[in-house]
Amino acid sequence: MNTTKTTSFDVIVVGELNVDLILNQIESFPEMGKEKIAQQMTLTLGSSAAIFASNLSSLGAKVAFFGKIGRDLFANLLVKNLPVNKKDVVLLKVLSEGMKDDKNRCLEYTMMDYYDEKHDITAMMRTTSYPVSIIAQMIERDIIKERGVFCSEEVVPCKPFFEELKKRKIQIKKKIK
Repeated sequence: MNTTKTTSFDVIVVGELNVDLILNQIESFPEMGKEKIAQQMTLTLGSSAAIFASNLSSLGAKVAFFGKIGRDLFANLLVKNLPVNKKDVVLLKVLSEGMKDDKNRCLEYTMMDYYDEKHDITAMMRTTSYPVSIIAQMIERDIIKERGVFCSEEVVPCKPFFEELKKRKIQIKKKIK
C-alpha cells in the first residue's frame, strides 16, 4: 500500500453506476397486460451521480467516482465504456463471517493500491497481474504442489503469497473482529 503519496481531487462523487435503457418509437402508450413494441432502443450511462461526475470531469475538474456495479452484461458494458484515466486507485474489502471457538467471528481483509507513476503501471494492472505472476512462480518453484483446476483459496498458501505482494508494495491488512 502506497501511503506516502496523496492524490487530491476537486470533487469526490459516491453513487451507483448503472445503465439507462431508453425505448423510442413505441407504437402507443403502455396498457396494463398488453405488449408494446419499441422500434429503437438505446443503452447509455445511467445514474445521476455518475453522469454528474462525468460532466464535471469533462469541464476540467479532477473528479474521483466511487461506486458499485453489478456482475452482469450491463456492468461489463459500463466498465468497457468508462473514460480511461491511468491514475487509478483500487480498493478492496473482503469480509468472511463464521464461528470459531463457539463465537461469531468476522475476518476482514482490506487493500488500497495506487497508480505507480515511476513505472507507469495502473493500480488495476498491479492488483490483477501481480497475483497471477506470483502464483505462476509458486507453481514453478513447487510451493504449490497441486495440479489441475482449483480455487486459489484452496491451494495458494496465504502467508508466502501476502509476503510476495508486500515485496511489490501491495499490502493487504487483516483484522479479526
